[in-house]
Formats: sequence, C-alpha cells, structure tokens
Amino acid sequence: MVIKAKFDNVLDDWLAFWTEQKTQHEGKQDSRDINYRNCDAYLKLIRIGKSALPFIKEVYQDDKFAEIGNFFGLWSVTKDILKEEFPTPEHILGNGLAARDYTRSFLEVYLLKSTHKTRQT
Repeated sequence: MVIKAKFDNVLDDWLAFWTEQKTQHEGKQDSRDINYRNCDAYLKLIRIGKSALPFIKEVYQDDKFAEIGNFFGLWSVTKDILKEEFPTPEHILGNGLAARDYTRSFLEVYLLKSTHKTRQT
C-alpha cells in the first residue's frame, strides 16, 4: 500500500496544480495552453512507473477527477510510462472523453495480460 499512498499524494499535488492552472486560464480564448506536464508532480507520477497503472485506471472512475475535466492528463501519464506499448489511435486526439475511455479499456487489458504473465513465471 506504500505505492498507493505515494500515488495518491502525488496525484493530489498534480490535481491542485491543474486546478490552479485552469483557474488562471479561465475566460481566456483557449485553455488548451495549460501545460499540465510542467510541474514536479507530473514527473513524480511518471517515476512511479508501471506500478501506477492500476491506480490510474481507478482514478478515471473518481468523481473529483472528472469534475476538473482533465481526461488527457492521465492519458499523457500513461503514454509517458508505457511509451511504445501504448498506441495512440487517431480517434481520441482532441476528444477528452474518448481518451479517457480508451485509456481505461487499454489498461484493463494491459493489466490483465501483465497479471497473467506474472502468474506464468
């Protein structure tokens, strides 16, 4: 549970950063210029590595996360952790809900396969 606690703490820091950035950009023409990767918390999430993936999947179901509309954020974290193992289908680009659904479904299959591989060894 140490990894879960660390993940939760870092995620809270990252969400606070995201919320602050979103507030600062409120009313501006395009809020897509919020750089949710430009903080220590994002880099710490990446450093947790593949151990963070089950928690990322869970977070997509958390109401507090959905409230701020940061669906691409965890997609990016997942992409930065898995790199080439996480393909990017064209239909999710520019569509936060599609990115959320794709990432959640991908992680379900990926984590199931990882569990199966671990049991075989």
